[in-house]
Amino acid sequence: MPFVSQRVVSYDVSGQRDAHPEQFNDDLTMLLSLLEAGRIAPRVQRVFGLDESVEAHRLIETGQVEGRIVLDLTRPVARHPELRHRPGVPERAALETHAAG
Repeated sequence: MPFVSQRVVSYDVSGQRDAHPEQFNDDLTMLLSLLEAGRIAPRVQRVFGLDESVEAHRLIETGQVEGRIVLDLTRPVARHPELRHRPGVPERAALETHAAG
C-alpha cells in the first residue's frame, strides 16, 4: 500500500550544503552519530556484484525495490559461461550482448 498515511520529507543535500554550510555540517554530524549508535540504519534490500548489475536495474525499472540497492564493486565477478572470450570478439561486445539479451 504505497504512501498511505505516510509522510515524505525530501532533503536536498547539495542545496543544503551550499546554502547553509554550518547547518549542513551539524546535520551530517548528527546523522553520523545516529548511524554509529545504531539508532538508524539504511534499509538495504539487496547487495549486487558488478556482474549482477542488469538484475539490479531490472528491479529498479519494474518498481520492485523497497529500500536501497547496493552495487558492491569489491565482490569478485563471476564469469558467466555466455561471457567467455571468443577470438575476434572484443570482451566488451560479449558483455553488451549478454546485457541486452
